[in-house]
Amino acid sequence: MGSRSKKLKVHVAKMSRKSKNLVLEPHLVSESGRQLGSLIEFDSTHSNSLVSLNASFFQGGTNLPVGITVINKEVLQLRKYKNWSSIIFTDNGLSFSELEAKVNLSFANSIVEIDRFNYRTDSTQIVAYNSFYNTQFPRVNEVELDSLYIKYLIDNSLNTIAGDETEELMSINDFKEIYMSTMDFDSTHNYFYFKAIPINSIGLGKNKEYRVESVKNLPVEINKGEILFESKMKFPLFDNDTIQLSSDLNIEENSINHIISTTPIIMKNGKVFINSKYEGATSRRFNSNHLSRSAIGYNQDYYFIVAVEPNQGRNIKGATLLELAWVMETLGATDAINLDGGGSTSFVINKKNLAFPYSPNYNRKISTGISIFKKENR
Repeated sequence: MGSRSKKLKVHVAKMSRKSKNLVLEPHLVSESGRQLGSLIEFDSTHSNSLVSLNASFFQGGTNLPVGITVINKEVLQLRKYKNWSSIIFTDNGLSFSELEAKVNLSFANSIVEIDRFNYRTDSTQIVAYNSFYNTQFPRVNEVELDSLYIKYLIDNSLNTIAGDETEELMSINDFKEIYMSTMDFDSTHNYFYFKAIPINSIGLGKNKEYRVESVKNLPVEINKGEILFESKMKFPLFDNDTIQLSSDLNIEENSINHIISTTPIIMKNGKVFINSKYEGATSRRFNSNHLSRSAIGYNQDYYFIVAVEPNQGRNIKGATLLELAWVMETLGATDAINLDGGGSTSFVINKKNLAFPYSPNYNRKISTGISIFKKENR
């Protein structure tokens, strides 16, 4: 697809929405990020993946997804970023929508709103950490940053070797600022902690019950389903007290399994519809440069996951957002949304990233993936 002199090279996977033995769903990398090929091996539920695509945008250096993120009904990130849209995976399929979300903690006759999930903050906010953050809190301190930055430089050099120069290299100061603001525990601050252990089911919904366990010393382990609360305010709670967590979304949430935040919507109701300006993705380079790209879309009968290869000499070019939308329209999608692209673009079959022909066994470490996999072997 393209002009006579330059063409787009596009990888496409198409899945019937009526399939009984295939599943399309997102999954999470480890806390330090992984290449998508090794993610499939790491995540046993997707080990029989037929094809996988990258998903969320994420914060450089930390691999934390940007925007509202829910995996298997558990909240990973809570705060909306700009006016970004979300991919909502339900029992009945998927859709694209702008979301608002909050989670309330209630005990006795009190109700308080949780400000953040898995995102460090040095303020009066109430922060909740679960096992998506890491299995242990605190995760990192300033002493460890030098080795982490060196690892980041090594990864970036491999990206360059693979033909990816889409991301600017961060300085150590920028890296430190991002990492410390999201991950670090500063023992000079006076925080209070307690752990919530699930009594019944976990995840999205109303009045999920948890048992309180006091935390007197750090570090502390966070097991699957548990939540660690951090606040500068001491809650009047004691061991074995019962609390409730209630999620509140601006859409019906009973059948929601996963939420992935991304930007922008590029097709809506059968028409090309680039929603960059409203959603806040206004960079000229992001919208108009010819880059490797990825997208997910659907129509009444099929899901489509798509990756466009990067520029390759004089014959193959990357796509603009508009060209990506044209690709989705040509395939027959009625609705489509752009995913993280550039060096994160991944189209993985048999653990090889076919979207980067220069180095099919390597791509940037990413935050989340979306896979089509065989349901019967799950």
